[in-house]
Amino acid sequence: MTIKLYPFPSFLHPAFGNSVSVLPLTRDGVRLVPSGELVPTEEASFAELTIRTGHNQQQARGICGLVAASAFLDGTVHPHEKTLLARLQRQEATVLADGGALGKPVLLTAPNLNEWWQKVDSDYHLSDKKVIYNGQNNDYQLRTFQPKSEAGTAPLSLDFAGPLVIADGHHRAETHARLSSKGERVCDFIPVCIIGGNELTIGAFTRVVDYERPLPELLSGLREFFSYEAVESPLAPTQAGEWLMVFEGSYYRLLRKADNDKSIDSEWLDHTVLPRTFGIEDTRTDARIVFEPTPDPQDGILQFPSEAGKVYLCGFPLPVDSFFAEVKAGHCLPPKSTRFEPRVPSGLVVWQPQRTS
Repeated sequence: MTIKLYPFPSFLHPAFGNSVSVLPLTRDGVRLVPSGELVPTEEASFAELTIRTGHNQQQARGICGLVAASAFLDGTVHPHEKTLLARLQRQEATVLADGGALGKPVLLTAPNLNEWWQKVDSDYHLSDKKVIYNGQNNDYQLRTFQPKSEAGTAPLSLDFAGPLVIADGHHRAETHARLSSKGERVCDFIPVCIIGGNELTIGAFTRVVDYERPLPELLSGLREFFSYEAVESPLAPTQAGEWLMVFEGSYYRLLRKADNDKSIDSEWLDHTVLPRTFGIEDTRTDARIVFEPTPDPQDGILQFPSEAGKVYLCGFPLPVDSFFAEVKAGHCLPPKSTRFEPRVPSGLVVWQPQRTS
């Protein structure tokens, strides 16, 4: 099924001609951003976002526009992981209070956009006006992307090879799609940024689990699923099936035992280890588990603060090729199975729909 990317009638952004290191705060609502910190574009356009990653100087190129919310309901745009129910409730309240506005687009990906970009670039051009955001890890350049002809900005066909998948923003996408289906017209279109999977990397989330029993009891519960050894430092996992466990100042390297379960590590952990060792049946609703971004390893070491009474489980990131294989097979992964990078920051490409009477 061909899906269309529609131009923004207008979008909000930091003023063109500037280079900034801080973006307007939109987390509590676009309506609360002080006047003048964001300015609207003056005509319909797409947006092009180029991102240079600080750690390896690779470049990613994204196209930003609007996709009909219905495409997120009928399976045209694929989710790849389940959502957290409490977060959906918070997101819905924020969206309704903010009139459908979103401080950043949903990140979508397909395996490769190179051929698509070649076709589109022949008919479109970039504005000379730009804004640069120098973030903590990445540098972003934002420009409008408009047709060379005077015929006006028409929708673009997203006819890439392979599936179009949500990489980041499942809660934003699901909330808007649900509200649209209930008649909230300001949610009929969802802002997106699409970047090829060949230009993205996948990081991991650390599972942080409340645990009040002693270490020997914890190790006894894990023995059914892992072989393990104590290590002196928090060594980053280097292969699938390997986990780092941190508990009460001790570090353990865990190796998944061979069995007939072919599911990926995060899914396997969710439906075997967490229920039987920690009593956590549903990570979407259980308050005893939270997810924190796993930091990039430094010289093979994962450095992050840890608290007493909490178990930290860090796995090996899912390779991009394996990710698309899971999507193609129709698998929906547990919450926080992936952490795509680079992401689009809040406050750079901001969508504020106009209410219709």
